[in-house]
Amino acid sequence: MELKSLFNKVLGMESASDKSVFDNPFPFDARITEKVFIDFCIENLYKKILTDCFSNSRGLPEDVKPFFWDTVVKSYGESNADKGLISLLSKAMLNQDDLLLIYKSGVLRVATPSEQNEIKDGFKNNRPYSNGFYFTFKDYTLTEILKMLYAFQYVILSATYSNINVSKAIQLKIHDFRALIANNEKENPKKQGKELVEGMSEGKPVMFDELDSIELAKIDMSATETAISFINGLIAFYLNSPMSYVNGILTSGISTTGESDEIAIERCLTSFFYPIFKPVVDKLFNLKISFKSNKWRKFAAISSLMPFVETSTLLDDKTKKDLMEELFQ
Repeated sequence: MELKSLFNKVLGMESASDKSVFDNPFPFDARITEKVFIDFCIENLYKKILTDCFSNSRGLPEDVKPFFWDTVVKSYGESNADKGLISLLSKAMLNQDDLLLIYKSGVLRVATPSEQNEIKDGFKNNRPYSNGFYFTFKDYTLTEILKMLYAFQYVILSATYSNINVSKAIQLKIHDFRALIANNEKENPKKQGKELVEGMSEGKPVMFDELDSIELAKIDMSATETAISFINGLIAFYLNSPMSYVNGILTSGISTTGESDEIAIERCLTSFFYPIFKPVVDKLFNLKISFKSNKWRKFAAISSLMPFVETSTLLDDKTKKDLMEELFQ
């Protein structure tokens, strides 16, 4: 006997009319599955980080910048990809997959299946494939961590969505309703309930027993907010970023300058820039890009030193140049 049948037999719930377990009456749209939600959140998080890496890159020529962006323009043939490099990298990071690209004659595209096989064979045999590039995220464990955390978010938001929908329904609580049903007097309360709801929907006064009540379910978002905040904190921790970078809420306060968030955001971006963004860009376009810091307080301090360095008679020109380069690194 199956476990479910045995369970129902023990509880005496074998008949369909006695079923006490039912489906959620207010689920998410069928298109928004758990996988769709998780994949969307992670891919867009990666896109955000890589876009900021792009914005903080120094040394990108103007002619290669269009390759980073998606486009709605469609062209004939398979040579013109509608997905930019940022999207391609984000998708590969999400799927923990290989990304094999062809960059030739001013066109960047995903390699065809046959080209992918040739690129991989060339890599194994130390025989580089012309204009082919091989990047892999097979062991990218961060994605697994993020999938688990966003799965928690999905469950919380799903429950909140159901709770909000339930709160839209009027609850008519009739005194001793169970006793009335037991005494086969449920028709009168049902008729009264229908009349009350119809009257209230038209904005009319209604009359009912003082022990009856008409209520709307109360929405308590405090538990949801606490749970989401906790999960966002974990996501921020694993990204080495501030909470504001994950939830989009700027840190506020009388004495808050935002400098600590800027430093933390740069820490996050550099942890993606040097292992992922820079190696891919340098390899594809034969460049040597560098990270552009946004530490404005450092620049403010440097600006006060510049006049002294420029006018100093104790420093020769080479020393001045070396000192300025060191300050701006």
